[in-house]
Amino acid sequence: MNVRIALVNDDGSPRMQVPLSERDRTSECIVDPLSLDEEPECEDNFWYLYTEPLPSVPDDCPPGRPGFECGDISNKLHVNRPGISGSEGDQRTLSADYQLTDSFSLRYNYGSTDNFQQVTRDNDFTNRVGSPADPLLSADAGVPFEDVVLGVTYDYTEESHELQLVSELDGDLNFIAGVFRYNNHTTWSVPVWNYASSFRFQSADEAAVAASPIFGFVPVSNCQDVLTNVIEGFGIGVSRGGRDVAQGWDCPEGNDHTHLFLFSTNGGSTTNAAFVNAEYQVNEQWQVSGGLRYTEDEKEQLFDGGWIIFPIGGVPLILYFDDSDLKKRTWGKTIGHVSLEYAPAPDQLFYGRLSTGYRAGGFNTFSPGAPTDPIKEETLVNYEVGLKGLYLDRRLQLTAAAFYNDYSDYQINGTKENPNPIIPPTAESPLIEFTDNIEETKIWGAEAEFIFQANENWRLSGYYAWLGSEIGEHAEVVRGDPNPTYGVWEHRDFETGEPRLSAYVLPTDMTGNALPMQPKHKFAVTAAYSRPLDIGGDLLLLSTYSWTGDRHADLNNSPMADLEAYGRLDLRGTWTSPDGDLSATLFVQNALDKIGLVEFLQRSTNSSVPHMGTLTDPRRIGLQVRWRP
Repeated sequence: MNVRIALVNDDGSPRMQVPLSERDRTSECIVDPLSLDEEPECEDNFWYLYTEPLPSVPDDCPPGRPGFECGDISNKLHVNRPGISGSEGDQRTLSADYQLTDSFSLRYNYGSTDNFQQVTRDNDFTNRVGSPADPLLSADAGVPFEDVVLGVTYDYTEESHELQLVSELDGDLNFIAGVFRYNNHTTWSVPVWNYASSFRFQSADEAAVAASPIFGFVPVSNCQDVLTNVIEGFGIGVSRGGRDVAQGWDCPEGNDHTHLFLFSTNGGSTTNAAFVNAEYQVNEQWQVSGGLRYTEDEKEQLFDGGWIIFPIGGVPLILYFDDSDLKKRTWGKTIGHVSLEYAPAPDQLFYGRLSTGYRAGGFNTFSPGAPTDPIKEETLVNYEVGLKGLYLDRRLQLTAAAFYNDYSDYQINGTKENPNPIIPPTAESPLIEFTDNIEETKIWGAEAEFIFQANENWRLSGYYAWLGSEIGEHAEVVRGDPNPTYGVWEHRDFETGEPRLSAYVLPTDMTGNALPMQPKHKFAVTAAYSRPLDIGGDLLLLSTYSWTGDRHADLNNSPMADLEAYGRLDLRGTWTSPDGDLSATLFVQNALDKIGLVEFLQRSTNSSVPHMGTLTDPRRIGLQVRWRP
């Protein structure tokens, strides 16, 4: 029996995305390019007169253009509120073996985890602060600005039990059979604070008096009048009256509305499974194996919603929303595999494998107009062939494989045409973001890995992977499409209730495109040199060069969003004392200081928010000394 308990406390700074396109800092306000109004409203440009150029892109890169198209990008940020990250973890595992007989044994595995993480980030990506005279105007230019902090709180618990019956028969057939149970509970919250919003210090009642008559003809004397005469009177929504209703409008309390937004989810799942896997040794060269597993997943969504504060007619109001689906949902599937292995020699193996996979479905958004059907389970058929062996007098170890994955009901999220004809009257388009199931999605590839002992001092190792993919029949809105096509939608204005027309970007057919973030080529090579030293001890030198090929940032496969290939060189040298008690390692990570783009998020077509991305770490040099008494 083995028992392990781990308590982890980790505090530091969170990883952050980096803006990758310069903002428009010369226009006082920005007009929505999709507006069809004769005199479209011009919204405040929160980067107006900001004097600091974006530090992550070249200085001469024009606003709106992805920075990597102008030259080298940098992992640098402007912030005035530091990112803070803290996590606590409590992990417990137990494994036990009991020999029933000479031929059968029982194995029991248990695990449980309690994790709590809390993160805050500067989310406006500037170092602007409010002026002493008016904290709602910037100190550098005296204009409206943004000072936003985004938080994430994540509370997660899980527990699993597995019991296995393992055979140790003398014959050609052996098997493992067992049962498995797993459950988890997750609470996830995203609060947002805005220290520079125009209504941050407004009392809702006082703002209502100052704004009356709202829209020039609706007299109000307090916030409740706004709910009655504007929100309900114009059909914008319903009052949450009495707060016994999950969704609806209400008057925010107090006169400090820095805490602007909160979204949270609360749910859990339980998985029960039974499985059996058997191997049959036909003769010295041939072996057949196969297995079946039945899995049943039950999920529940206890809460999915939150609230947001924003002004209607100049009066700060709070909107509560609740998209919860309180009905428990269950998915189940039997999956399996069959494999054939051929060993022409004791140190060589060729194999073929046919296997199936399954991923449980989930809850779709429950917002008005969204599809109410749950997400269906996703299934997969995998075909694979490969080899493993030792060659060149056992100095070369080689493994290689080729595979083909065929998906059914592939789960994909995107903004698409609303499949539900019930659309809210204030919806600005018939589009909605939801998770859909599609057919005919495929992934294929090949990979090889080797270790070559050139002599007693030199060893080479590495791998190469080639990957291809194709999405099934699918259409969605392309973020940042340079040449979008538009539709026109008639609806009621969210703030005034008046009829209006709005343009919206039509979905683009992406059928047959490659899946995003998948490099077609990827490889790494490591050279290792080791030798004893005359002064005592052993020296090990390692150098690794890894390379990640071009990738599409999104399903549209647009060249303007393609991520360039990047490489990385890591160096490491370790000295170990003759008795092995003491060692010292000097390392250089990303020795050439090449910055690569790991992730790229295009801005929306009608948004002034910059492109965002996640970059690789810059060069790091370190020394590690380890003593093992």
